[in-house]
Amino acid sequence: MSNLNRLRTGARAVLASGVAVSVAANVLVAQPDAVSRSLAAIPPLALTASIELLSRVPGERSRLSSLRVLVTAAVGAIAAWMSYFHMVELARRSGESNAHLLPLAVDGMILVATITLLDIGRQLRRAEELAEAERVAALQRAQELQEAAERDAELARLEAERERQEEERRAAETQLAAEQARWDSMTPRERTLELLMKDQGLSNRKIAGMVGASDVSVGQWRRAAGYAPSMSRRTS
Repeated sequence: MSNLNRLRTGARAVLASGVAVSVAANVLVAQPDAVSRSLAAIPPLALTASIELLSRVPGERSRLSSLRVLVTAAVGAIAAWMSYFHMVELARRSGESNAHLLPLAVDGMILVATITLLDIGRQLRRAEELAEAERVAALQRAQELQEAAERDAELARLEAERERQEEERRAAETQLAAEQARWDSMTPRERTLELLMKDQGLSNRKIAGMVGASDVSVGQWRRAAGYAPSMSRRTS
């Protein structure tokens, strides 16, 4: 894009040179008063402004855009018509034998510069559109990557939570199995004392059913261990 900007600067310099020659010819041939010379300079300057607007402001495929091009062409035709005769007159005064060729060269330079500016403007707009499209695509890719990273992080968190719960479940099962194995390895008396340490309000009959012994034996073991007698021996 920087190369196109440099080329556009060069094309503007060429256009300005051609317009300057046209303005000078119009002014020199005009009547020697300020109003006449000012009026003579207007057409080339109007053409320059029209070309600048046409090259800078993007056009669309519409009637207004076509009308803008036609009006610019009309302004160029008026400026070329006036500058042609003025430059021919000026060349003849200067003794130039091929006076009619001079305005053709100047107007041709202006035309080439105009076409170049329009083409460069179109290329610049296309480059800007491509750059904007790439920027939008890059933002979209960055957003997609961010969303993917967030999804991955969420999946990793869920997986870690699942593994933690599974580990807790396995630990609970291991602890439960160890407690069951220890309970199975205990004698009825040891089971009785274990239950009494947890809850002294349990009745002898209920303990007997849990440890696999008679309630009489449970009562003896209770008394021997110093625990208070059951207040509900006849209740289960």
